[in-house]
Amino acid sequence: MQSEIEKAGVSREEAGGLSMLAPGENNFRKAGTFLSKYGIYFAFLLLTAVLSIISPPFLTPSNIINILRQISVNGIIAVGMTLVIITAGID
Repeated sequence: MQSEIEKAGVSREEAGGLSMLAPGENNFRKAGTFLSKYGIYFAFLLLTAVLSIISPPFLTPSNIINILRQISVNGIIAVGMTLVIITAGID
């Protein structure tokens, strides 16, 4: 489906970026905006579901504690680096 600007023979760039979206294009834009905001959470849930199906011990309490212990070092380093960046301590 062509937008009104494309029907007039003017490209969207020539129209200065002001274009009228075709009815279906607005839905794709909304979906893209939604995925750009929340896509990482869907990816995390999908990864968790796949790993729990492939490996039943994945969601056991002992494995979750083990994973948290392993990432704690990276978390502490990330907090320290964030403080260095905030205080402009980078040479």
